[in-house]
Amino acid sequence: MEEERRVDREALAADQVKLQDRKLTLVEANRNETRQIEMNETNRNKMKENEEKRGEARTARRREKNRLNTNDTHMLPSIEAN
Repeated sequence: MEEERRVDREALAADQVKLQDRKLTLVEANRNETRQIEMNETNRNKMKENEEKRGEARTARRREKNRLNTNDTHMLPSIEAN
């Protein structure tokens, strides 16, 4: 009888250790998943910022090109002047 109780206590202790290990594994997996989600969000934000910068640069280049073309057009001699 006492032997059965000891075996039961040992089995219970082993089960508790397994459950604690499993709990720690799940907590670590949750942390890793949270970290990955945060990294993905950070990367999305960086990509969005870079796209905005590229868009601003394209707009600036287009405006400069248009400005230069406008200036060049005004500098051409008029056909009527010839």
